[in-house]
Amino acid sequence: MKPHILCVMALAFACGAPDSDQSDEPGHTPDGDSSDSLSVDSNDSHSVESSDRSRETDTHPDSDSQPEPSDTPLEWEDPPESLVAGGGLTCAIAEGQLTCWGWNHVRQIGDGTTEDRAFPVRIGERGDWRQISPSWVHACGIAGEGELYCWGESLFGAVGHPHALSVHRPTRIGRDHTWIQVTTNQQHSCALTRDHRAYCWGSDLRGRTGTESFEIVRSPQLVAGDLRFQRLAAGNSHTCGLTRSNEIYCWGANGSHQIGPGPHPEYGTPQRIGDRSDWVKVVAGDLHTCALDTHGDIYCMGSYFHDGRTDPERATELEPIAVSKSWVDLTASFRHTCALSLDGEAWCWGENIRGQLGHNSFVNSRRPQLVWEDGEWDQLSAGGAHTCGVTTSDEWLCWGSNLWGQLGDGTTTDRPLPSPVQGDLFDGAD
Repeated sequence: MKPHILCVMALAFACGAPDSDQSDEPGHTPDGDSSDSLSVDSNDSHSVESSDRSRETDTHPDSDSQPEPSDTPLEWEDPPESLVAGGGLTCAIAEGQLTCWGWNHVRQIGDGTTEDRAFPVRIGERGDWRQISPSWVHACGIAGEGELYCWGESLFGAVGHPHALSVHRPTRIGRDHTWIQVTTNQQHSCALTRDHRAYCWGSDLRGRTGTESFEIVRSPQLVAGDLRFQRLAAGNSHTCGLTRSNEIYCWGANGSHQIGPGPHPEYGTPQRIGDRSDWVKVVAGDLHTCALDTHGDIYCMGSYFHDGRTDPERATELEPIAVSKSWVDLTASFRHTCALSLDGEAWCWGENIRGQLGHNSFVNSRRPQLVWEDGEWDQLSAGGAHTCGVTTSDEWLCWGSNLWGQLGDGTTTDRPLPSPVQGDLFDGAD
């Protein structure tokens, strides 16, 4: 089976400065509570509550929807079963059921509570989830025939509900569209429609939504430009997309040259990266961007510490990483990146202060390091300061930071080596 990786573009070991390029120092622990904010507390509710009133709201935010073809098949971008690392939480889809665990201070797990979970808990009752993208303080997913749901904190509008600052359980948004892929980060979310148009919502203060608003966007809005994408990747303050013609476009913050050599610190509309049209995947981290080409080579740019190169100078355009192998997939998060080789090996590089590189140490590495695990890997997903993956023998494993139980092993102990996820839906979890 062809390996797959689910990129979850999470942002910081602990949420960093929201609206500026961050330095190459570890981020800050997320804090704050949304208990005084407007909130939604139902599976698909239109009821929005605050401390002193409740009112009915409209959850059909797409005012500029585009007609979509009805005679083309849905094109799902991820495998039907997946293990996805977010910022301080992790989610999985197994047998169509959605489970999440880890940090839940602002209800980002979606179980209606604020209790951290060290074991997987099932979210809702539906059994037709197709894709999940957890971030730090919210999550979004696709279920059924392309229905888009989001939940968690929405202070910057990333949940896509125009009238709520906190959503307790999966709540449907973007009802005028059929969705095929969604990607999230701390302050924004983006998704693709059936006709491959990109929509984003949340904070656009650095141009990361590509809507040219440079303010908070509280419902899905069409990304500027007449582009058709096959995949989107949300970084911390920037976003990238792979077009259907295999070109890379990025937009948002550019203080570390994470979207190329351009002279401006931010771009509010998609900018083409180079002139190549042989890319197969692009991923976005905090201050870096990486891409995989049709030859199996990986290139990165942006923050020199996280780009897999040994050159101490910051790469202002995509340059090859230090290890040459036949790569088949890659995933990036806050300050580390991982890749899957043709022979089923998992390699990671970047920050490792919580053991997220998976090679039995806590030493940072600019050069890709082999993850310690017998057997071959089928999926990898980089989270805030942890990483998860699935082997070809169907072992579901996570490693790195376990501050909130995001490794799913019933503890809050960091693990510098892959550790089995515990739960009835996961093989090898006895």
